[in-house]
Amino acid sequence: MLILKGVHGTTVARARKIADEGFSLSIGRRGSGAYFWRQGYHSRNLAVAWWKFCKERNIYSGDNNQNCAVIDAEISVKRAEYLSLEEHGIKDKIAVLAGKQRVGSDKRKIAKLYDFFIRKMEQKGKLKIRVVEIFLSHPRDVFVNFIRPRLWGIRAVMLHGHPTASISPG
Repeated sequence: MLILKGVHGTTVARARKIADEGFSLSIGRRGSGAYFWRQGYHSRNLAVAWWKFCKERNIYSGDNNQNCAVIDAEISVKRAEYLSLEEHGIKDKIAVLAGKQRVGSDKRKIAKLYDFFIRKMEQKGKLKIRVVEIFLSHPRDVFVNFIRPRLWGIRAVMLHGHPTASISPG
């Protein structure tokens, strides 16, 4: 069993809903899932920066409380249900598939490609992949005074049983 820890930046309104109902899977750049910054030195700043990034784009305009909340999550997953998309062989397979599908830089096509790739991996292995670990781009201006690190992200693809989470103000 793997235990992964991460943080998720959102609004207080959405954090309350997550506390009551669990995470909803949404479409992201790397496919459908709930996204977390892997817990580490920069993770809390990244969660707040993600909230700010979304707020500036009016993504939270319908929320009754748009203040920042950071959710600390612990995700337990069986090793067989975990996939790292950063292994070179897997990256090559995704690149070949992207070339064949001619996805270019279309974000929706890229997200669908990742979902398709994961479904194919599930069919091949006859198992359900619940967690995907990937490198993620960080919101701009987060590391103005720092060397830009490579950032691990966690994408929980299927949350059968939700990660345990604690919510704190950003």
